[in-house]
Amino acid sequence: MSWLTDLAESAWKGITSIGKSIVNVAGPIVATVVETLKRGVDAVQDALKKEFRAPPSTERERVERDLAEVNERIMRLRKRHYERGLSESDKRENEHLRRQRADLIKELDALDQVKTAEDIVEEEDKYESVHIDANLTHILQYHLGQFTFNKTCPQCQRQMILQCRRDMAVAAPKDFFWGCIGYYDGENSSEHTMPLSAGDLDLFVNMRRAEFGLGAANLSEIVLKQHPDRVRTAMRDVIANGRRTQAGVDGYRCPVHKERLVLHEKKSPNGLLDQFFLGCPRYDPDKRGCNYKVKIKSPAQFSAIFDAKGEGGLIQVIGGGPKSSGPGNHGKPWTEDLAQQVARAYEQGVSVPQIAEIFQRSPTSIYLKLRSMGKLTHEQVEIALGRQAGVQAGHHTRH
Repeated sequence: MSWLTDLAESAWKGITSIGKSIVNVAGPIVATVVETLKRGVDAVQDALKKEFRAPPSTERERVERDLAEVNERIMRLRKRHYERGLSESDKRENEHLRRQRADLIKELDALDQVKTAEDIVEEEDKYESVHIDANLTHILQYHLGQFTFNKTCPQCQRQMILQCRRDMAVAAPKDFFWGCIGYYDGENSSEHTMPLSAGDLDLFVNMRRAEFGLGAANLSEIVLKQHPDRVRTAMRDVIANGRRTQAGVDGYRCPVHKERLVLHEKKSPNGLLDQFFLGCPRYDPDKRGCNYKVKIKSPAQFSAIFDAKGEGGLIQVIGGGPKSSGPGNHGKPWTEDLAQQVARAYEQGVSVPQIAEIFQRSPTSIYLKLRSMGKLTHEQVEIALGRQAGVQAGHHTRH
């Protein structure tokens, strides 16, 4: 279905994205980019109707099933090769399957691009242009391991993916780089990397995520020091749900097999940032399968996993756990940076009780701080505090 690939490529011509975020797009031309994507989505939907085919989402599911079947057959031949070698008919079948996989991958890439465009167009009002500085590197970390469109290796023309130096809960912009997916191709390997350009730090991204309203260092503090057990439990729930539904994590694909990655937990981790990883479903314990992994090595990546699995993001997961015995920062002085982070979280739609839980302050303290910053009026705070007192009184009466 080369016409589908052509339509998707024409819609994304000149546009690079990581996951659902567009890279290197300046504010004044964002509207043009979104309109281009919308036209591309409409063109694909019209073409599928003329071909009497299912909508893009259903076609995507079909291609994924076909691709999984082809990969399974290739892996069986691979195992046979190691055990006793391949006959001439086996070799011909292997070549045929690899050509078939290449065609399916092209088709799937096009459908993934259509899905990404649909999501961006549908939630356009949530998107903003932002320049990544030292305080916003968690936004880049959120995108680590997600599939990338139209960032190609200058040496071999294969895709490049966003990567970062390891073991850094809080990274600097200079710690990120592009890596060629050929690194994972055992037959035709490439280790080419490139630093991010200045333009690569300009993103058109969905900023209605509560985590993005927090600073990188503060997000690290919240996840690693205040709520690691809640995050750990929620990740284990994602693993259990994935096993039950036999579904990988949307937005993350193996660059070789193009199947969705599966979330795993290490047996003997060295802390929360060494505990979980995404791996190709074609992994084989005998070391003859695919060894592609995406390590969950930053707090923002937890949020990306929860988003992809419909959990609502990291802040919602943290806020939904059992409440602590009391606000740990009660009585501590407010800093300007902390006040700004609270304001950003409120502007991103995080509720005051959730903000209080995240920053270990009382709801009353948060309401009063928001009022002093002009985010709430005196009347709004009085109503909120009155409602809060009523809830607490009812709670004590019942108990």
